[in-house]
Amino acid sequence: MAKIVDGYDFSGKSLLITAKVDGFRRGGCRHSATETLRSVDEFSDEQLGQILAESGQNLIVKVVEVKGMEGGGQPPAVPENALKLVKAAIAELEAAGDKINVANLTAKAGFKVSGALKDQAIAEMAEK
Repeated sequence: MAKIVDGYDFSGKSLLITAKVDGFRRGGCRHSATETLRSVDEFSDEQLGQILAESGQNLIVKVVEVKGMEGGGQPPAVPENALKLVKAAIAELEAAGDKINVANLTAKAGFKVSGALKDQAIAEMAEK
């Protein structure tokens, strides 16, 4: 399905996002002062609109096309230590007060985190 915001087709696109101040929040997530690649599919149309509206102010946003990240390509492989990486990402998000969701975990862990993997990590962390 096409992802169209303000008349622009974002299908298959990604964003390179840099916050002018580390930790700046917009579009439902915390942004880093380090340039970060995020798929537009991680955001609702409303969140994407909020992020784009902030471009040039508190965020630097570049729209890019990354082959193999979305659309007909293969997603990055899930590493063998994925559960450990997701647990570490959850701990970091909790410490920062950010939401524990698939989009934030994917951005933090560096690979596509599934809902099942997120739930498994949370369950195992709760057991300890």
